[in-house]
Amino acid sequence: MKDQLLMGNMQSNHTWQRLMILLTALALVAGCAPLPDLEMEDYEDIDAAPALSKAEMDSLTNLYRSFAHEYWKQRNYETAAQYYDSVLTYDYDHKYNVYRALADCCINQQDHDGAIKNYETGINYFPDDAYLRSSLAHMYRNLNRFEEAIDQQLEAIRIKPEEVDYNHTLAEMYIKVENFDNAITTYEELAEMLPDDVVINKKLTDLYMTQRDPEQYLQILKEGVEAFPADGARRIKYASALFDQGSNQMAADEFGKYTAQEPDEMRGWKGLAQANDNLGRFKAAIEAYKHVIKIEPENTEVMVAIGYDYLTLKSWGKVRTWAKRALATNAEAGTGWVLLGEAYQASADIASGDTPDYYDKLVFLIAYGQFKKATASADFDARNAGERGMRFLKGSELIPSKEDRFMNRKKTMPIGEHYKWINHNWAEVKFIDGYLKSLDG
Repeated sequence: MKDQLLMGNMQSNHTWQRLMILLTALALVAGCAPLPDLEMEDYEDIDAAPALSKAEMDSLTNLYRSFAHEYWKQRNYETAAQYYDSVLTYDYDHKYNVYRALADCCINQQDHDGAIKNYETGINYFPDDAYLRSSLAHMYRNLNRFEEAIDQQLEAIRIKPEEVDYNHTLAEMYIKVENFDNAITTYEELAEMLPDDVVINKKLTDLYMTQRDPEQYLQILKEGVEAFPADGARRIKYASALFDQGSNQMAADEFGKYTAQEPDEMRGWKGLAQANDNLGRFKAAIEAYKHVIKIEPENTEVMVAIGYDYLTLKSWGKVRTWAKRALATNAEAGTGWVLLGEAYQASADIASGDTPDYYDKLVFLIAYGQFKKATASADFDARNAGERGMRFLKGSELIPSKEDRFMNRKKTMPIGEHYKWINHNWAEVKFIDGYLKSLDG
């Protein structure tokens, strides 16, 4: 009977210990006590306690996860890591992925070997965690373990193929180990994901030029187009490669075919316009650019390109129309002011010949005013162009001086056959009046 009573008391004590652990856990989770420090005695007590039920284990797992996260947020990485280790102790089923956080704690404590171990262990239990894969690849790369890094990065891309940064990193790794074929393939995939990315396309072009025979590459693209003539992606790639190699006529032909296949796709029209520009076919280029505007009505870059084609054709009024349209679309489009200034300057250059008269100087003065506006633009290139334009006109004495003003006081607006295109009521023309008055002071 005594033995039975003794056994009953022991079972009661063990049950009471488990109950106290759970009550303490619940109280702490509810915020009734500060976060405790994790001492070795805690582990000893836990080891001495009888086996816990699954519910008790889950409660302790959640408790330690909560503590770990709080310490991690406080950047107390050493204590956070201890609590994350406790999570691993109780989370027998590996329900929770704490390996990212554990690795981060290691990195912040300069324990890179520990970080690698946690990434590797995490991948064993969570093989489809792209972040663990890519992070481990980064660690391997820093140790010059490139082959292992590439394997992990490929796995990360398998899990998240649309992740641009993962593909960027893989391409760089391939270049580092001089695996240029795979680097080219990766950049080609990136170019499909981001067709307008200038940096990606330049890297791809550079790789083609340095690692492959350009003629051989063009032949491969051509054969692909001939085999799959309805595949627009193959044709635009071939057309772009021809353009990059300076084969403008062939590029224009291919871009033309592509626009017939994909009339609502901007790249074909823009490529066709640029190829025609290089061929000196400015009217054809303008028509192609106008298709781009139909697709992208707010594309100020293309509006300015149209203006420059009209500038080449000496259609000053149309240059002004497109410059103003670009500025109306985006007041920060400083290139619009530069274009407008160049229209007035080119008009006066042609009209004046070698000996500009006062009326010519008034037109140069309008150009000066537009360049001045460009210098206030947020666009770095536009500011520089504006400053250059102002310096040239002033340094070349092409704008009225005080002496010019004194001798021509009654002349305030440009007149003559060459300047019939200029409306004296236009806003930019009024710059003349303000500037001339400043010479009277």
